[in-house]
Amino acid sequence: MIRNFRTVLWFSALIIGMVFAPSPVFECEADDATGAVKAERQLPPGAILNLGAPLTDNRNSKDDVGGPSIDYPLAFSPDGAILATGDYPARSWNRSVILWDVKAGKELRRLRVERDELKSLAFSPNGETLAWGSYGNIRLWDVKTSQIRLQLDAPDKTNIRSMCFSADSRRLVTTGGMRIHFWDVATGTEAPRMGPLDARARSVAFSPDGTLVAVASDRSIYVIDSATADVLNREPDNSGRSVSVAFSPDGKRLIAAGSSRLILWKVGMWDEMHIIKSASPSFFHVAFSPAGDLFAVGKSGSLELRGAELGTQILEFKPFRGITDFSSIAFSPDGKTIATSDDRGAVLVWDIAQLRTHYQK
Repeated sequence: MIRNFRTVLWFSALIIGMVFAPSPVFECEADDATGAVKAERQLPPGAILNLGAPLTDNRNSKDDVGGPSIDYPLAFSPDGAILATGDYPARSWNRSVILWDVKAGKELRRLRVERDELKSLAFSPNGETLAWGSYGNIRLWDVKTSQIRLQLDAPDKTNIRSMCFSADSRRLVTTGGMRIHFWDVATGTEAPRMGPLDARARSVAFSPDGTLVAVASDRSIYVIDSATADVLNREPDNSGRSVSVAFSPDGKRLIAAGSSRLILWKVGMWDEMHIIKSASPSFFHVAFSPAGDLFAVGKSGSLELRGAELGTQILEFKPFRGITDFSSIAFSPDGKTIATSDDRGAVLVWDIAQLRTHYQK
């Protein structure tokens, strides 16, 4: 009788432990003194490094039309040695740029964002400049001298949600409210000037040859002549807002992510579209691999890799419970890893070969 009673108690304790045990925590801690990352604990399959907020930070706030309401940008340096991210501890509102040594998993330095919170980041292709945008303000930081060499004030005084350098590093295009701005990196002058879009601009990308700029607004996808600012093509997005655009490295393809569809074009053949629909609003960010053979799609709760030709899904994975949206994606220049930030500010670096091993269909 006593033995049976003890058995019942043991089973009860086991069941209670299983039900109420905390979820696994996938994170690595930073040493405040050195900036080095301590040993990882239970990283999800395919992840090799966590450089952001603890994955238990459950800030899943959204705006009124879906998608992340807080921007968590990131960017690799052209040589892949450095990853620039925001500063994502709870309630900090992202007021710093952090430069990470990717190989060592170590924080190199922290740059103060003077005005409001960080919204966008971009390295110039020549590796000489790091640009970041906040509320109505763009700063160009000289990588060699570690000094701000140019500050640009957007005339519309709105959040600079996206930016992109031209391939020759001489020009920078930025979003700002219902406008985009073309900047001369050497002088800080704006040219050409463009009239307003039909809605708020969310993403911008230069074509590799620098002749075209693609823009995703809340209502349309634009293709613009970068020399004249003339609109060459406009595709309305009636399925919901457009949130991200990307050119393939060879400049032959353009992909746009709307809230419920992906659109693929061959550049110049704007009447011929390949559309991939989603059953629910889910697409938030797209990025081509350096080889141009595939692209990554950040979705609601998962990340996809798709073939570049027709967008055929290669793999999809959901890293862990609690994640809602991938807010930014960047391939390393060698194409071997991909960095992601999610809606809680966690920054993870993934090994693509490992992702294929664990998740490929």
